[in-house]
Amino acid sequence: MNPWLVRNEFQIWRCFTALFLTTGFQQWVFSSAYLLLFGFMQSATGMKWWKMLLFYLVCGGVGNIFGAACDKHGAIFVGCIPACYAMYSSMIATVIVNWKVLGPLKTPLMLTLTIFTLCLMLNSSSNLNIFNSYHPHSVWASWGGFIMGLCLGLIVMPRAGEGRSFEPWSKLCMIIGGIWLTIYLGIMLPLFFTVYDPPRHFI
Repeated sequence: MNPWLVRNEFQIWRCFTALFLTTGFQQWVFSSAYLLLFGFMQSATGMKWWKMLLFYLVCGGVGNIFGAACDKHGAIFVGCIPACYAMYSSMIATVIVNWKVLGPLKTPLMLTLTIFTLCLMLNSSSNLNIFNSYHPHSVWASWGGFIMGLCLGLIVMPRAGEGRSFEPWSKLCMIIGGIWLTIYLGIMLPLFFTVYDPPRHFI
């Protein structure tokens, strides 16, 4: 993604097209592995394919904008990792919104997701130590996608017994997700389009 063109020329599509690009075979292999793993997990919830596609594009695009705004190095980055992180965080949201009906499964599920999240955080911290202006993978974009996926997931992920009236817990999750999403986008997008000054090497 070219932040300068997105910021100054309003070429918003670059936030999304970057999700379908890679810098080489190695990144393609790891990105495909992430996509297959997290995509399978998300599809197992019963989410329709077109909703998954929209979720992928929206969360990945927002993650790329977040990454550009937060990355002090002005990294050039491409790949589907921000969207994959969003698909993973939607699994956390799924466990949360179905917490009341999971029964004995909720503790091991949340423990597994917590451990995996910690592993992703450790991997991200190691990448930050060697980050430079031409790193193809933005750590900030990944976690921007993670936050977006969690907020949006609380709103749109399938509920157990959908078709009946949502339980008060599910409604509360939707409200909390909506509030978090409003705050996240309400702060990040205006900062990107008004305050953020992309590095000159993007021109």
